[in-house]
Amino acid sequence: MTDKPVYIGICICCGKPITRDNLSTSLEGRVIDWNEKISIQGVTYHFCHHCAGNVKDYLKGGIKEAVKRQDEDLEVIARLKALDDKDKATIDPVIVGS
Repeated sequence: MTDKPVYIGICICCGKPITRDNLSTSLEGRVIDWNEKISIQGVTYHFCHHCAGNVKDYLKGGIKEAVKRQDEDLEVIARLKALDDKDKATIDPVIVGS
């Protein structure tokens, strides 16, 4: 009989449950919610191995690299929208009720 995993938290990035085996990083302390204008004491956030690796990669290069990633994402979104608009323009309208 297989034991069920014991979950100790949820990954703050991907939302998957975390066991002790796939816990990579925890952040503990105070959180400020700037939208709600509140401070919350004694919070703990967890990261799984995969997301902790992604966060470490995202932090490399600082703000300059973050802005570059954002600009690249915006370019991809614009290209996809242009393709979508082109596809919509070539589709014949469907006549309902015929």
